[in-house]
Amino acid sequence: MMASAGYAVEGARTGTRTFINLDQDDSQSWTEAWFSYDALGRLDTQDVLYDDGSRIFYNYDQAGTEAFAVSAILYNSAGVAYQQVTTWDDGSTTYAMI
Repeated sequence: MMASAGYAVEGARTGTRTFINLDQDDSQSWTEAWFSYDALGRLDTQDVLYDDGSRIFYNYDQAGTEAFAVSAILYNSAGVAYQQVTTWDDGSTTYAMI
């Protein structure tokens, strides 16, 4: 029995890649997980859609050019963003209601 299936999409000109993981037999707490990589193979974004309709979108500073390491936006089951969680380069984390 296969718990999930993965699919890859490659950017024809940019060298970027997106990997989509689907929970085909409903054995996970999520239905889809999307992972996008830049042309150098570094994780850029991650988008996880959960069974209850909620979602978390992660944005990684893979190039190390921003003041944050990762920023996540949390969405409720109605698709409304309600919180941003940011982990900064110094290791601290902030939580902001949207």
